[in-house]
Amino acid sequence: MKSEKAKVAAGMASQSTEKGAKIDPKEFRLKDHDFYKKYFGEEIEGFEDLVELYKEKDPFDFGQEITGEIKTVRGSHLETEEEFVFVGQVKPLEETPHGAGIMVTLNGIIDEGFFQDGKKHGKGRSMNSFGDWSHGHYKNNQNHGEWT
Repeated sequence: MKSEKAKVAAGMASQSTEKGAKIDPKEFRLKDHDFYKKYFGEEIEGFEDLVELYKEKDPFDFGQEITGEIKTVRGSHLETEEEFVFVGQVKPLEETPHGAGIMVTLNGIIDEGFFQDGKKHGKGRSMNSFGDWSHGHYKNNQNHGEWT
């Protein structure tokens, strides 16, 4: 059984790169509000303020070259039912976040880093809807080890 199935809306998944191609880290930067509004079908409250706070941060350092194919998928977490839009590497056939990417929730939470089976797993950072940042490592969607 799939642990975190992304419910991909019809016509809402798009390929951004070719298989095996080197991915420009800029592909994982936060997009404009209209991009997310298209996928969610509604506005993210306070998003313009979040964009300004996000721009103040340096791009996320994945710590390695990222290759492969990236897609944009809309989904929801099974445990919380929180809706998200994910731009990054996905698990074939399941369309769940799996690899490097950026996830934005309808509540305005931004997660960058690595994902496994739809969950945050590995190096990552997160910005809450108030603009506060934290970074460290995740294990199975939970903070793991030292976080700052």
